[in-house]
Amino acid sequence: HMLYHCVHNFCTIDLSSFYLDILKDRLYASKAGSLERRSAQSAMYCILMDLIVMLTPVLSFTTEETWRYLKKTDNMPESVQMLDWSEANDKYQDKALEEKWSRFIDLRGVITKNLESARRAKTIGHSLDAMVTLYAEGEAYDTLAELADQLSNLLIVSQVRIIKGLGDGEPTEREDLKVTVAQASGEKCERCWIYSPTVGDSEEHPHLCSRCVSVLK
Repeated sequence: HMLYHCVHNFCTIDLSSFYLDILKDRLYASKAGSLERRSAQSAMYCILMDLIVMLTPVLSFTTEETWRYLKKTDNMPESVQMLDWSEANDKYQDKALEEKWSRFIDLRGVITKNLESARRAKTIGHSLDAMVTLYAEGEAYDTLAELADQLSNLLIVSQVRIIKGLGDGEPTEREDLKVTVAQASGEKCERCWIYSPTVGDSEEHPHLCSRCVSVLK
């Protein structure tokens, strides 16, 4: 019972509402053979291979159907029922990395509440309509600054600015973070839905951002 409770929480919280939500952009909008997209596919494949075994005792028909369509190597069995139980892999254990992402996930939850408030106030519609300014100090600043070049993807917004010090942002439940949410600058890319000042720069693809133009070349 405890195992399947953990698996359910992993699927709904860790995967659906966090990892897969963030992953959509690189899976849909990145170049098909790019390192970031192939890495995402590899991670999803590894996760599925373990999940399919764990879920077989309670979802036998669904996992068997999934196994039938899953890309397999020649040495894999015909039925999911013949797979060995997954074993812990020590190389996936990284305490420092776990703590880093745990700190960020806590911050992300706080920032998301401000995005929800901005949505209710009609400042933005979708989160990609947003430019977020993060006024931070202490642990919040250190955590966000370490992920600065990934923050727009991780928060699923178009633009992010980090400013050291608490400034004039809206208070949050954390004393080391304030947040301002505004409409993102530039135009909305018709392919990835991210707002960018580069939309319109290409004569060949006037409605796309520079990243999407480069992917289509």
